Amino acid sequence: MAYASGEPIGYIYANRLTGAEDRWWRRTRPEPEPGIASASTVAVKEMMVRQQWRRQGIARGLHDVLLAGRPESQASLMVNPLNRDGKVRALYVAWGYRAVGTAQSSPEAPVLTVMVSRCPGPPCRGGGGPGGR
Repeated sequence: MAYASGEPIGYIYANRLTGAEDRWWRRTRPEPEPGIASASTVAVKEMMVRQQWRRQGIARGLHDVLLAGRPESQASLMVNPLNRDGKVRALYVAWGYRAVGTAQSSPEAPVLTVMVSRCPGPPCRGGGGPGGR
């Protein structure tokens, strides 16, 4: 959680995936390369910053604090490529993430882009950074 003057302004949460057979990877199309799905992975499930606090680096700060010191060798997230006309996906690319496929949880759900970022050497230190593919 991020706070300003005691008021919540953003949050993030994640969990560790259980390996190549995790539902996260089973939904991904095309099937990820074996090295991606078998790598130890922390999945960023949700991140949000309130409107008036956006574009101030708060999301990146939440992301980096969450990943700091984690034992996984990569981070993954899913994003709707249409969110804010692709700007959110572009932000994740700037953070060092790359697309590895798509996923759709149900026929009614949007098709999401599955992205990964290799940590700059385990443990995670907050995104892939330059060259952290």
